[in-house]
Amino acid sequence: MSEKPSISLSAKRAEIKTCAFMVEHNLSFSVMHHFVDLLKDCYPDSKILQEVQLKPTKAKALVKNVIAESQTITLCEKLKNVMFSILIDESTDVSAVQTLCIVVRWLFLLSLFILILFLFLLNCMFFTQILR
Repeated sequence: MSEKPSISLSAKRAEIKTCAFMVEHNLSFSVMHHFVDLLKDCYPDSKILQEVQLKPTKAKALVKNVIAESQTITLCEKLKNVMFSILIDESTDVSAVQTLCIVVRWLFLLSLFILILFLFLLNCMFFTQILR
């Protein structure tokens, strides 16, 4: 018999799903200053929503440390069983920071589409210091 997840666990799940929604729809993290408060005001009877604490700083951290990590692991697992190519490109932005973009491309056999997915964006300064 499965137990219902606790309100605290459900609130954490809601925070992660809200952050995923923000990223999927390319919404600014500054929206988080008011979004959760708006939801709490609209649904005052939701115990789960009352436990959600989500502002821009936490939302960015969840995207970077939870969602991105999970998606990277999932992508790497998929790539273990297919042939793929890696595309890399180094660029320097206006502040003279060099970055290296790593993109993965492979043929998705079920639909015969070529999938191109962003894998990493790395700071080249980090690698320059390691090589010295």
